[in-house]
Amino acid sequence: MVPRPSQKVRARYDETPTLSNTLEKLVENEKGEKKRKATEGLIWLLRGLSFTCKALQNAQANASEELAVAFGKAYDVTLKTFHNFVVKGIFSVSAPLSPPSPPNRAF
Repeated sequence: MVPRPSQKVRARYDETPTLSNTLEKLVENEKGEKKRKATEGLIWLLRGLSFTCKALQNAQANASEELAVAFGKAYDVTLKTFHNFVVKGIFSVSAPLSPPSPPNRAF
């Protein structure tokens, strides 16, 4: 099982709690290591938040479009460049399966 980004951050904190009591210290403490799992986790958390934010902005700006379209556009500009062809394929298959937009949706 692949650990979630938040699990990577938590694991690092658990390993070195006094050196990782802030995210800034955690990243600084991890600098000298070959593998920076917690930093990588933070990067993916940020990317995920960026994707969600962009999708909601798209949905709000284009109320007549389906949510799948808003999320697809957000994926294209936030996460797509970081995924390999397998993950891109999974997203393209799963995105249209999202529920339809409710009528008169308001955010």
